[in-house]
Amino acid sequence: MSGELPLDVLELLRERVLGLDGLKVLLLLREEPSTGWTAFPVVARLDLPKAWAEGSLEDLCAAELLEKDDTDEEPRFFYRPATLAIDATVARLAEIYEERPADVIRTLNDNALERVRMAASRAFPELLVSRGRRD
Repeated sequence: MSGELPLDVLELLRERVLGLDGLKVLLLLREEPSTGWTAFPVVARLDLPKAWAEGSLEDLCAAELLEKDDTDEEPRFFYRPATLAIDATVARLAEIYEERPADVIRTLNDNALERVRMAASRAFPELLVSRGRRD
């Protein structure tokens, strides 16, 4: 279960990595931190749809795990976590994912379900209010 993962890894997965595609993109770019990745090689290496790869790259930038360079025609992304502590946590996550991928995937799925529940709990009262106005 996710309780078996270290707290810093759980927090990283909850707060900065939104899903399995994002995790795979993160770990790929981490393997070659000096390479400026565009979406196309990420698509080719991970067999992802381009829109998903681009979304993951942007999400990981927003999460301060990657850095975006817009000076070229096509943006390039580099593995550059905001802090050394985050970098150490990503390293720990990479080790755990290699040894126990099911635990990491289960945690990502649990996090996704929680985000859906939270969104539904915010949307449901609005739905009741708007439905009550029509009745």
